Amino acid sequence: MQVEIPIVETRDPPLYQQIAVKATQLRELGMTFPEIGQRLGVDRWTVGKAVRWLQRQRDAGSAYSSSSID
Repeated sequence: MQVEIPIVETRDPPLYQQIAVKATQLRELGMTFPEIGQRLGVDRWTVGKAVRWLQRQRDAGSAYSSSSID
């Protein structure tokens, strides 16, 4: 039996996704986006994008977990 397995090119996630959890944790501790950016070595816009992306991921997950099927 022959099996063909496609080779899928993988890439590292974008920088904003890589820092999303840490940026969100620092934000919850009261740090500003510029402070977080300085700490993580990115600009404040990347920090904002990271925090918003993770929040959307969490919101999307909670929408599925809270729905009920009758």
